[in-house]
Amino acid sequence: MDADDQFGTLRLKFADFLDRLANDNRVSTIEWQRLVVAHYPDEFLEEIRRCTVRLMQDRLPYHSNTEPAREALRCWAMALRSSCSNHVEHPNDDVRLPDADPTGGNILVYAKIRDPERRDVLLHQFANLPGERVCANIFEIFTEDWDDGLWGEEVEEMQDLVDPATDTLIFWQVVDGQLQRTCIAGRYV
Repeated sequence: MDADDQFGTLRLKFADFLDRLANDNRVSTIEWQRLVVAHYPDEFLEEIRRCTVRLMQDRLPYHSNTEPAREALRCWAMALRSSCSNHVEHPNDDVRLPDADPTGGNILVYAKIRDPERRDVLLHQFANLPGERVCANIFEIFTEDWDDGLWGEEVEEMQDLVDPATDTLIFWQVVDGQLQRTCIAGRYV
């Protein structure tokens, strides 16, 4: 099994786990130990795992047993599934966010830049945007009050910083009430 297949299999298992966690907040201790306590060589999956731990420890702006937390878990599950080359539509992939503004709102960014100088420039760019750093490689950007085209300008600046051969840059945003993924650089383009 090559690395992409192995990562895809792990991502799909973790996505199913997140769906179960979101739906009834009941998972077995063994399953938690096997999937969440473990660490992954897949950087994207590892970031989602860290976010899950922070969420369940109530270390994020929304607490674990709330509807926003359950919606975050469902969105992370869909993001994991959509990043797999062997992705098959899943019934929970139709995540609806009725309170979200389809033309603005929050954008979730996963950025993994290998070159330290370019990474520092990108981190500085994120620090100057409204939003917060969720964990090492995931940022939530608040774009609700932005003028049309402003996010596109930010993306163009980010594209100049990434090396498509070594870096990963993925955005998720709400479009027409659904979470849409855009991969700018990385093996999932």
